[in-house]
Amino acid sequence: MVREICKDESFLAQRAEPATAEDLGVAQDLLETLAAHKDGCVGMAANMIGVNKRIIAFDNEGEYTVMFNPVIVKQSGAYEAEEGCLSLAGTRKTKRFQTIKVQWQNEKFQTRLKTFTGWTADPARDRPLRGDFDMILYFTGTGNSRYIAKRIAEALGDELLSMNDRIKAGDCSPVASDERLVIVTPTYAWRIPRIVWDHLAETDFPCARQAWFVMTCGSEIDNAAKYNRTLCQERQLTYMGTAQIIMPENYIAMFNAPQAEEARQIVANAEPDIERVISAIAANQAFTPPRNNLYDRFMSGPVNPIFYSFFVKANAFTVGDACTGCGQCAKLCPTNNITIQNGEPVWGGDCTHCMACICHCGTEAIEYGKKSLGKPRYHFEAL
Repeated sequence: MVREICKDESFLAQRAEPATAEDLGVAQDLLETLAAHKDGCVGMAANMIGVNKRIIAFDNEGEYTVMFNPVIVKQSGAYEAEEGCLSLAGTRKTKRFQTIKVQWQNEKFQTRLKTFTGWTADPARDRPLRGDFDMILYFTGTGNSRYIAKRIAEALGDELLSMNDRIKAGDCSPVASDERLVIVTPTYAWRIPRIVWDHLAETDFPCARQAWFVMTCGSEIDNAAKYNRTLCQERQLTYMGTAQIIMPENYIAMFNAPQAEEARQIVANAEPDIERVISAIAANQAFTPPRNNLYDRFMSGPVNPIFYSFFVKANAFTVGDACTGCGQCAKLCPTNNITIQNGEPVWGGDCTHCMACICHCGTEAIEYGKKSLGKPRYHFEAL
């Protein structure tokens, strides 16, 4: 419903009350009222339609965005602008900032955080805020970590960066970002993959100050947090914790992958953990420390190097007659360990056991010795 614009200055001057889920109807009215005044207004607050609640709506690149209970948590680059308002006559000078970081709640009242830069002062070129991004880095074999990373990036309005692409290209050039890094990665031998550790150790993040680790796994990450903390110390980053998110198993060199329906249920069950991760990062809070008992320390400690030495090898991979020579396996291999020779994949000695080749093979022509025989293949996109 399009509401009348409130022009009562005494009402507009009141401190707004927190918005709740009961105010979703107000937000809808605010959107409709903003749309009705789109030719002369790019943003409105709920008090402009006579409701004293902390709700704002604005035109965000052609799509309207609503924020419940927004709070500016950081601002820089002050400047003076002259603006008009539908609720007030004339224009007035006001103090604005080139960059602001805003924390708010969406229509599901999930906490979000984003850095914005530059409302233009030129009224002929009114435009929405443009994101100045933190960085969400991910490494993935079969898509679990990419899915989580995308969820975080979309929720926080941050930029997504594939470590697979950078590792495959041998690219360790500096990564420009805001102050915060979120590193999303699978669990290999109860730590982050060595290939990820090495890439993070060799890459410079000149503006980064904090790092959160989000680790997907089939069952547990054990004491991986200890080593993530060490990596942060080496890179002079503030360690903000490690979160575990259980996703469908893909390591068919040793375990069983779930059938599709079971995998979908596992992903659905991960939803609360994903939201907790997003909320903590949005609020700039450290993750709750994961479990850390003797077993955890043993698996992430002495077992990890033994596991790599005895199990992480490519020599058990074989290819059968069903192979079409499509080259998908070589394309996906992050270490360039697979070459196509005489129309078939050939594995070298630099395998990280990401399982991308065997799990993405469309004809299931690839096996890992006898260990993968008869097992379902899993990759997230197939769900």
